[in-house]
Amino acid sequence: MRWLRVGCLTLSLVPLPALAKHAPKPVPVPLPRPDDEARKITFAGGVSALFDIPYATPSGSGPLTLDLYLPRPHPAPLPIVVYIHGGSWKGGDSRTALSFADLPRALAGLAAQGYVVASVNYRLSPQVRFPAALQDVKAAIRWLRGHAADYGGDMTRVAAWGASAGGQLAAMAGTSCGVMRFEPEGAVPRDASGDCVEAVIDWFGPTDLQNLAPDNSKPAAEGSAAGSASEEGNYLGCEPRLARLA
Repeated sequence: MRWLRVGCLTLSLVPLPALAKHAPKPVPVPLPRPDDEARKITFAGGVSALFDIPYATPSGSGPLTLDLYLPRPHPAPLPIVVYIHGGSWKGGDSRTALSFADLPRALAGLAAQGYVVASVNYRLSPQVRFPAALQDVKAAIRWLRGHAADYGGDMTRVAAWGASAGGQLAAMAGTSCGVMRFEPEGAVPRDASGDCVEAVIDWFGPTDLQNLAPDNSKPAAEGSAAGSASEEGNYLGCEPRLARLA
């Protein structure tokens, strides 16, 4: 069992069986060129961060990006933690969180303890519906696995960590391994790099979307726009059966 310290909390990270016996040897991470989209900054403890790394471009959408926090060079591959932001599936981004006043600094602090940390942006509702956000998270996990050797990550030890709506997506990532319905759009072949994870850290993510509201398109409250949908309604759309899948 590994213990994961985040701020004033200590979490136990209990991995499921590793996907492979041997992990790739880490190699130095190439610094971004001046024309690269990623931006490199440094944090305390020898942590460097590469921001705005494109990982997928779904149809009808611009490039999706993630931020990568890298500890000092280490002789052995390090576990990968994928942070998924909250925001009721309709807001938020890879650098903001209600749980932390300074999310980048918090993630860099975690990286300094011997983890490769990625913070993921995904498509938001109501512009897209479920399972688009989950597919994006899975695409990010595949990208991270496929590039693990480039930044010293261990592709056999990947944890999904999310808060609120991000916790729901982390839980879905942990329980939908191999489900074809949630296959990332334009994903690489399954045997190239998987979207399964070995551990999930779910911070207060909703797990029963069927009972969050009696009607996903419930009437608007007094003083609000007529016909406005609930947050889960925006996320799921007009198909009640999706609440059970989600």
